[in-house]
Amino acid sequence: VAYGKRALAENGAALLRLAKRRHRTGGRYAALTREAVAQASGAPPSLTGEALDRYLDKLSTEGEPYTQIAGRAERASDTRRLLAAVRDLYHWRRTVTREHR
Repeated sequence: VAYGKRALAENGAALLRLAKRRHRTGGRYAALTREAVAQASGAPPSLTGEALDRYLDKLSTEGEPYTQIAGRAERASDTRRLLAAVRDLYHWRRTVTREHR
């Protein structure tokens, strides 16, 4: 087992591959995206749960809302579907936080 943060991430990814559970990480990635966008967009700290989801859904008027993309990530049945949903979450985050400029 290698040392360091990168090695830890690589070892964790290898374990997920070996256990054939990689596609089950989508829900956690969606949650991390949710937290990052809530903070970056200045969401009121009192918003939680469905209220926060409604707030996030309203941030972008084009394309799929956050809750739909996050749902696809959480329900991904294989790596291909997971990667598609994660790519869409990443693009959504960049769009609503204006990181793409």
